[in-house]
Amino acid sequence: MSAEDLCRLRILVTRPAGQCEALCRRIAELGGEGIPWPAIEIEPLRPDAGSREQLARAGDEDLVIFVSRNAVVHGATLLPRSPRPRLAAIGPSTRNALEQIGLDLDIEPDGFDSESLLTHRQLTKLEGHRVFIVRGAGGRELLGDTLRERGATVDYVEVYRRRPRTSTPRERAELLATWQSGGVDLYTATSVQILEALYSDLGDEFSEMLASTPLVTASRRVVQRSEELRHRAERVLAPGPDDRSLVAAIASWRGRPRDPAGRPELGK
Repeated sequence: MSAEDLCRLRILVTRPAGQCEALCRRIAELGGEGIPWPAIEIEPLRPDAGSREQLARAGDEDLVIFVSRNAVVHGATLLPRSPRPRLAAIGPSTRNALEQIGLDLDIEPDGFDSESLLTHRQLTKLEGHRVFIVRGAGGRELLGDTLRERGATVDYVEVYRRRPRTSTPRERAELLATWQSGGVDLYTATSVQILEALYSDLGDEFSEMLASTPLVTASRRVVQRSEELRHRAERVLAPGPDDRSLVAAIASWRGRPRDPAGRPELGK
């Protein structure tokens, strides 16, 4: 991609604080403008003593699955040093976070979600094995439920909490003025929780702009939820939720033929 691929596009980036800056920088490198607007905050959690002790005793036949980069940031220190349990991760961003602290995976991620990880051949038969899932509070149950059905004993270790961020009246007023003047061309939402937090925080005053502005996501569940929230503009579906995939999808959308009103032509 070149420095002109996102030329003059202004994109509202809704990743959590501390994680939206890198995407904003990448957008700027390609000629666009990333507007940081964290829709949720990440709050560390200390797992209960029982969960910490069980994970600390995990052996080399046990498996620890990290579900996200945040799970690595807030949970990797709980791993025993020796013997080290087997490690797996959901998505390349989680894998990269583990590799950055010197931890290599035993089960490489294929895809970006629980469904993709569950297709791995090493996870098809798990009778007699123990699996620890390091995640945020209130995460999806699909992974744990499926592994139990395959014979594993599953323990959750919850190391962080996501909570909606409440913007200030001044922040909302500034964003409203920017958006009303045509200063937001697209906005991102990489999870249903981020999308719902964004709608809740901005409220009715932004409802028309949220509904009529293209949405960038990598999740079909986000697409479905956006339809339920009456979003009627185009959804730009990226192959993954990482920065590279999101930017590539936006650049592809940006390069599509335009109709007389300047909108990308559907089906082209």
